[in-house]
Amino acid sequence: MEILLQFLATKALAALIGVVVLLGAKKSDVILTKPEIKILSDSVCISTTLKNGFPEELEKIILSGTPVTIRLTTSYSVRDTTLSKEIVHRIRYDLANKTFLFVSCCRDRAISSSQHTAKDMDAVKKLMNKFNVAIPVPELFLSSEKVIVIMRATIDPVKIEAIGDKEFELMAFWDYHTPTLKFVVKQ
Repeated sequence: MEILLQFLATKALAALIGVVVLLGAKKSDVILTKPEIKILSDSVCISTTLKNGFPEELEKIILSGTPVTIRLTTSYSVRDTTLSKEIVHRIRYDLANKTFLFVSCCRDRAISSSQHTAKDMDAVKKLMNKFNVAIPVPELFLSSEKVIVIMRATIDPVKIEAIGDKEFELMAFWDYHTPTLKFVVKQ
């Protein structure tokens, strides 16, 4: 039964993508909100929210069972040193159980992850849109240097079985615009 549901969803998804590509989707500006910054003794914690990142067409792709991934890459520079962290949020809708599985991973020196389930699209959007980044910054930098931070959100392409496992670029839903924040943190 689950295979049949996935097959039907894949066929429906191919039709949806065709309509979206041919007719064009109404796009709103996708942005990252003004960051909330907390300076701790050994790190800088930054929170931001992705706004307008889930147009109706993207919701339909998620509801077809196709996994969707949003990445937030945070680069931070002090003097001549630049480092980066990547937070990955992935959502997959389980057609058989009618639940969403959300996974969040942080990729830097260590990989940590968390999983949640959600019952509706509003809960999914809250999980997918909120990003929290902890940047380890030596005390010397916090006291005497400024830290330049650049945050960028992207959405990964998906492979669609119904169109011959070809990739579909989901950034089209964001009008190929990469939401970006650039700011300076100093004590």
